[in-house]
Amino acid sequence: MWEQITALFSVGLFQNTIRNATPVILAAMGGLFTEHAGIMNIGMDGMILIGAFVAVVFSFLFASAPMGVLFAVIIGIA
Repeated sequence: MWEQITALFSVGLFQNTIRNATPVILAAMGGLFTEHAGIMNIGMDGMILIGAFVAVVFSFLFASAPMGVLFAVIIGIA
């Protein structure tokens, strides 16, 4: 039984879980900070998704990762 549990919950599963949950964790932390400041922001997941899309598009257009990040930040602020 112990072998089945260790085979199911391996180190790779834990690493993949942390890697895939990082954007959601960052959005949740941002929500906590803005809620503590007295601002209710329910659109953080949308801002993350739109920022990621804009970053990919502008990185492709300018062939530069920093330009993609710059435009993602600008769109996130807007």
